[in-house]
Amino acid sequence: MSLDQKVSALTATLKSEFWKAWEETAKPAPWEPFTTIIPSTTRIENYINAVPVPGMTEWFGHRNYAKVDSFVYSIRNKTYHNGFMAALEDVEDDQVGFLMSKPKELAIRAKKFPGRAVLKLLSQGDSTPAFDGAYFFADSHNFGTGDNKLTYTTADAGTASATHLNTYKICALYHGDSFLKPLIWQMREAPDLQTNGGTPQSKESRQIRWWCDMRGAPAFGFWWNAIQMSVTGLPTVVEMHDIFSAIEGAFRLFTLPMTISTEDAERPHEQSLLSTENLTMVTSTGLGEVMRQALTQSWVPQGVSGTTVATTNNYVGWANHLISAFLN
Repeated sequence: MSLDQKVSALTATLKSEFWKAWEETAKPAPWEPFTTIIPSTTRIENYINAVPVPGMTEWFGHRNYAKVDSFVYSIRNKTYHNGFMAALEDVEDDQVGFLMSKPKELAIRAKKFPGRAVLKLLSQGDSTPAFDGAYFFADSHNFGTGDNKLTYTTADAGTASATHLNTYKICALYHGDSFLKPLIWQMREAPDLQTNGGTPQSKESRQIRWWCDMRGAPAFGFWWNAIQMSVTGLPTVVEMHDIFSAIEGAFRLFTLPMTISTEDAERPHEQSLLSTENLTMVTSTGLGEVMRQALTQSWVPQGVSGTTVATTNNYVGWANHLISAFLN
């Protein structure tokens, strides 16, 4: 078999291994439940202000129409890549066993990358504009009402001998019955395995290269499906439950944009029953253990009349938990 034939056969095998690995990792990744994947057809996608359709109201001889073009949210696709290379001698001498694992690595990296991109963007939500032109996490917004940028100070942080004065972040992401989830991955071009094998350039450099490109961009969805809580000091499990209560209370008070001021406010989460089916808590790495305890242990220590007693944990199964170093 000539060298060109070996390269051609190897490339075909590697491509097959790439797509085999892609299918094997096709089960939903942790970031997919709270991310809407939107196909893209051009370099920059311009989204009109996606105000929800107004609710039903009594007919009084005129109609109320939601305005959808007051702000344009522009998302520019970016190109991402990874790859590996091998000496031509490795292929020529049939010493290529190590290459068989590389396509799987590429596929897994490509599959996970949008999740890393949206979580990195999430960490910048208090300084990055979203659909309405306001920061994604803000005390007020340009359409709809509500504060989704909250703070909490632990009891330990208020003592003179405080040992945990770090600031931690929690992002509560609702992904239930919403037209648009908190985060978006704009997919312009899915990854594919390519090679320069068999070209004069490959022979001249005595190297064969394989690479994978993909194009897309992360973006924000509806602000009322997300809350950021900045926590000063390391919370206890009991304090974590106070934080959960504050987050749930904030979700209940958000209102959608109104087409006429005399109508009743429509609250998207007024009756939402939060659970692992529709809520994910993304936290700093330092909150991993206390968050796990707060969401899974059956009993919680509570102070009653100066005595510590075990009480039922009402937040078991209240949310999924995902850790991201981007929030550190």
